Amino acid sequence: VERGDMLYSPTEANMALPYVGNGALGAWLHWPTVYAALLYSGNQSYATLSQRADIPATYDVGVRDGTTTAVALDLVDAVYYRRGATADGLAYESRIYAHRTRSSLLVHELDVALPHNAPGERRACFVQKPFAPLVSDTAAFKRAADDDADGDAHAFVGATRVAESNATGTHGVAVVTSAVDG
Repeated sequence: VERGDMLYSPTEANMALPYVGNGALGAWLHWPTVYAALLYSGNQSYATLSQRADIPATYDVGVRDGTTTAVALDLVDAVYYRRGATADGLAYESRIYAHRTRSSLLVHELDVALPHNAPGERRACFVQKPFAPLVSDTAAFKRAADDDADGDAHAFVGATRVAESNATGTHGVAVVTSAVDG
């Protein structure tokens, strides 16, 4: 923060949340949509303008009954941090970033720590925004046939709803997400 390479706030209230992206994928934090580069739906005529295809976001995970104590945007490493605590003493740190070398990944890391001087069992309950793949206005999704139905990974495949032109056709889209045990 002192070098001017990180923006800090004690809370997310009344602040404009940053856009996290790597040129291939991007999203506003806590927004229900992820956008991919060059993925459009709609034709290029004047009657119906082309628009970016929206992919439902799956990365927004939080700690139930957690209180945010600090947020920061690292301008050098392009990582958004959120730190907080629960009423019974669990501390957590959340990091969200777009992967630099695997351009099709948005990453959300969540670390939870029990203070060393706090004996006893503590439980953290994670809350993940439910993934509803059929709510996209610009792309149609269905669950993949070889999805890991009994596990934590979920795959959805689909295509943009409207071709940009007769020459291009619709574009295929796939989303893989993992569930968080709460």
